[in-house]
Amino acid sequence: MYLVRYYAKRLQTLRGRTIVHVGAHKGQEAALYERWGAARVIWVEADPDTARSLRANLAARSGQGEGWLARLLRFPPTHHQVIEALIGDEDGKPTDFFVFCNDGQSSSIFRKAQLEEDRHANVKETGQVRQLAMRRLDTLLPESGIPLNSVDILALDVQGAELLCLKGASALLGHIHLLEAEVSLLRWYEGGVLLPELDAWLREKGFHRRTWVRRRMMNAVYRNGRRSR
Repeated sequence: MYLVRYYAKRLQTLRGRTIVHVGAHKGQEAALYERWGAARVIWVEADPDTARSLRANLAARSGQGEGWLARLLRFPPTHHQVIEALIGDEDGKPTDFFVFCNDGQSSSIFRKAQLEEDRHANVKETGQVRQLAMRRLDTLLPESGIPLNSVDILALDVQGAELLCLKGASALLGHIHLLEAEVSLLRWYEGGVLLPELDAWLREKGFHRRTWVRRRMMNAVYRNGRRSR
């Protein structure tokens, strides 16, 4: 997680921070969030089967961070909450969700593009398509008892749908301090957003990218220039 590196370079931790992580998969980042002292993580996962595994994985955790940093600073346990929902820019919109073969890690509302050079040719759609109702973060979070102004960080791992998620979170963006999003210089998904478009849209909202993009697909951290913390 690049946001952890961002904080570490500034000699800061996630103590007291609330994180909304969209595209949770099975919560692989839970240990890292706990280790760095996050107070609360709201995990949002679209796929029902994956969401069940996510709940089971998190239920097995104590929420207590491990390692020398957690012991030294005596972080309180991290509270985890799971919301099952497909995030986008419109509430209630029926949406196709394409399931991929790699345990759902690449599943998306977009189909895989046909590339001349495909380094991930083994990652394919299974043929299973789920019909899910899209939700906006600006409405879903308050309905789930999470005030928008309580969120510090938004993490997006939504396989090309990052811009759609952000368009449905315009009110939330006014409150958060950092955004971490998967970005791409290659149109791996049909209709997926590319880095230049995402950068330009976020810049208009006051967010500036604080990390270099050195690969065709990787994560990047954006800071809200209108928030001081």
